[in-house]
Amino acid sequence: MKSTLVNLFLKSSIRSVLISVVNLVITVLMVRWFGSSAYANFIVDLSVISILLIVLEAIPSNYSIFRIQDEPSWQKSLALQTCITIVIAALIISLVGIFSGTMQGFSGWMAIYAGSFAMKRYLDIRLQSSGRLHEYMSLEVLASMSRLLAMTLLYLSDMPAIISIWASIALGGLTSQAYFFVRNSDEMRAFFNSFDKVHLKSLAAGFSDYRPYYVGVVLKRLKDNLTPIAAERVFTSADVLAAFFLAYRGIIFASGQMRIIEAILNYRNNLNRLTVMSWGKKALAALFGQIVCIISSAVILLSSGIGDLPWKGMLVLSFMIWPISFFIVERSKAYSSFKAGVINWSIGSNILVLLTGSIILIGINMEVIPVFSLVLVFSEIAALLTVLSFKLYNNYVRFY
Repeated sequence: MKSTLVNLFLKSSIRSVLISVVNLVITVLMVRWFGSSAYANFIVDLSVISILLIVLEAIPSNYSIFRIQDEPSWQKSLALQTCITIVIAALIISLVGIFSGTMQGFSGWMAIYAGSFAMKRYLDIRLQSSGRLHEYMSLEVLASMSRLLAMTLLYLSDMPAIISIWASIALGGLTSQAYFFVRNSDEMRAFFNSFDKVHLKSLAAGFSDYRPYYVGVVLKRLKDNLTPIAAERVFTSADVLAAFFLAYRGIIFASGQMRIIEAILNYRNNLNRLTVMSWGKKALAALFGQIVCIISSAVILLSSGIGDLPWKGMLVLSFMIWPISFFIVERSKAYSSFKAGVINWSIGSNILVLLTGSIILIGINMEVIPVFSLVLVFSEIAALLTVLSFKLYNNYVRFY
């Protein structure tokens, strides 16, 4: 059973690395073909769209992933939500793009991309909840490669940059989704049978269950963006800040691989298998993640060309992988029991420790990368200890 989990991870991880390579090629070609300004505009507009697409979490993904495993009919409710949000997402992006002036430019392909992203979310939930993560990752590989091909053809056809960029990303997603439904025609039944008020009532009836997840979405968004914001305040030197970010890239890469493990654990059968795994095996996995972090950070630092490399800071940052890897398991367990509030408290403790530590460093004017890195390690430990404290308390209450 344990070897099966390893195989699942390797299948998904290999695909994840391939996706990263293809996307890197796309980025390089985008800058070379359309210019750095077109690329910058794309990144800014993509960020705006990503914020607007938070509407897709009206019925939270972490809730649906486990609800569908307990109640298979929830797939039809999820399909109905997807149909509704495809229209809403496309409409919102169109209205904001045309009338608000907040985007660098607008193309109808942006609205099509928003709709395809809603379907991508459906497939993500559907395949994770049925233990088929490697299938989803294969679809992402196909989407990236299709995007690369489409962008190349559009560039050779002398299409404007905004159309070439946004049409390619939209067509990439649509191609992979069409491939999935052609290969799995029975999956369309959930959509054909979803237009019933019973499923709409089912979506509305669970609103009280969704609210803790809404808090979690906001807290996670804050946590994900807090580190660069705090680092910018702590390090007044641009060179030191750049050195820290380069070392931190290793953590981003390694934690990305850890998130694959979390996606695998979102299938309860896999989660149950991991539960019986010894602490030593879990520690070995964390050690492997730390080694990956060190290697990836070292490669990035050595290829950067900067003079004073933050090796000590890089080593300290690598220890973040230990609490992160164990927290991922506990987070999956909590979400599988629909205890989103526990995770919210954990993320809150992470934010509190990071903010407190950063304020202290700013107050004493300490711009030392290893020290700030230690603050990040402690913030991850705080999150892990918080979720474990809730677990111990619940066990204590049940015992007595």
